[in-house]
Amino acid sequence: WLNKEKYPKFSRHQVTIVDAVRDGLPVDLTMIRSGIDPETFLMLYMCEFFSDELSIFRVGDVQAAMTDSCLMHVDRMVNGGMDIGRHRDLSEIVLAEDVKDDNLVYVREMLTLKKMPYEEQSDYVLSLMQDWTINSFMVDRTGIGDPVYERLAKRHPSTFYGVWMTQEWKSKLVLAAMRLFEQKRIKIPNDRDFVA
Repeated sequence: WLNKEKYPKFSRHQVTIVDAVRDGLPVDLTMIRSGIDPETFLMLYMCEFFSDELSIFRVGDVQAAMTDSCLMHVDRMVNGGMDIGRHRDLSEIVLAEDVKDDNLVYVREMLTLKKMPYEEQSDYVLSLMQDWTINSFMVDRTGIGDPVYERLAKRHPSTFYGVWMTQEWKSKLVLAAMRLFEQKRIKIPNDRDFVA
């Protein structure tokens, strides 16, 4: 939104709910405001998005990490991770390269598997090994993830690691990611869905 250079062929417009009511939208603004906290109202209805106070990661750190050039296939070693979903949730896969010379981590691939049966999910992950040199790959085995992990680990026990997503483990992952962003040691895609 703020980068006027991006998508120059499109015009940009901002319409808040106040603008819409003034132009005739038949809603009760007082009722809407009474149902949510002020920060949520500002984000959902007043086009004031993503403040540092409401985010785990600082907006400036995330923006500094964004690049259009990190998503690419490399012949070097990558590490991966998978959060498994099936019906309502999606399964998400991320592959990242730790480039020692640059002291940077680059997100190289992001994949979303929609409503895919577990067996097909594990087959898909195994097919990635034909195109990528995968050093290690962590699989969330909490809840529904266990069958996928077991199938992967049976085929490649030295590559696939099962992770129980406890609160302690999530905290460790968040802290590690925070350090990467704060130290400007990570490059992520300039992708709205990824950042959201």
